[in-house]
Amino acid sequence: MSAGSATVGQQDVVSLLKENGIGQRSVSSVWSKIYRIERQWENANAWLKNSGLLDAYQAGEVDDEIRASVNKLCPRFDWVSPVFRNARMGTDEAAATDEHEAADDSDSEHGSQLVTQKAAMTTKESAKKFDIDDEGHQHRQKLFQCEYEAKRAQADVEIVCARVLGRQRLLNAGVDPKVVDDVLPSA
Repeated sequence: MSAGSATVGQQDVVSLLKENGIGQRSVSSVWSKIYRIERQWENANAWLKNSGLLDAYQAGEVDDEIRASVNKLCPRFDWVSPVFRNARMGTDEAAATDEHEAADDSDSEHGSQLVTQKAAMTTKESAKKFDIDDEGHQHRQKLFQCEYEAKRAQADVEIVCARVLGRQRLLNAGVDPKVVDDVLPSA
């Protein structure tokens, strides 16, 4: 999947979220979430392959313990598997075509070096991008934590105000102060 198509897909996801009343998601947070889910799926898929259980899992022939293990690695495994498998097949075919064309353009040694260099550059670029995205994720987490704390403090103030106003209304209505203290104690 190219960076351009990934951005278009992420913008589509953000648009759908906004249409459904979830407006607090940015394109980068959507990318980060998809990236984490993809890594979880890859880990669970690799574990199933290495254990020789992938075919049995796909056929529904594994016990609950295996399913629980897969769900620990990737809680959304069953839900995202069809999407990621289809995406992987398209990516694998495109990568195979690129490698074949590179080998045909020059002698096999030069083509091999070209593929190796391209893979090394892609790895470095993705590692750098991951570091930047990880920092962005940490920054967003801190921002969400600050927002949460501010809303919590605001709710606490509103509760205190409601209690004070409620006490005052009861006292103004002529309710015995002892009863008011029992019903709404003064902090």
